Amino acid sequence: MLDADMKNRFTRLQTALDVHIEATNVHFDLLQKRADKTDKRLDAMETRLDRVEGVLADQTTRLDRVEGVLTEHTTRLDRVEGVLNEHTAVLNEHTARFDRVEALLGEILTRLPEKA
Repeated sequence: MLDADMKNRFTRLQTALDVHIEATNVHFDLLQKRADKTDKRLDAMETRLDRVEGVLADQTTRLDRVEGVLTEHTTRLDRVEGVLNEHTAVLNEHTARFDRVEALLGEILTRLPEKA
């Protein structure tokens, strides 16, 4: 009887372990499917990020070229501004001279006798 009772308990224990192992295997299979799905999504995201990285590198190269052109234009505009400042100074001198000449002509006209 003790032997039969032990066999019965062992059989119940084996059955419980089999159920637990089967449930664990099903759970691990589900986890593996989710991990595989996650891996695929991560691979897709990595591919997208690689493309974005390539586009950003291209844009950076383009922006560097634009920055170079803008620097050249700024240098040219600075030179043009310098020339224009020189011309403005000359024009200011001419304006001052014309103002003096106009004043002198005004004085000369006031000294001339009027025609009768």
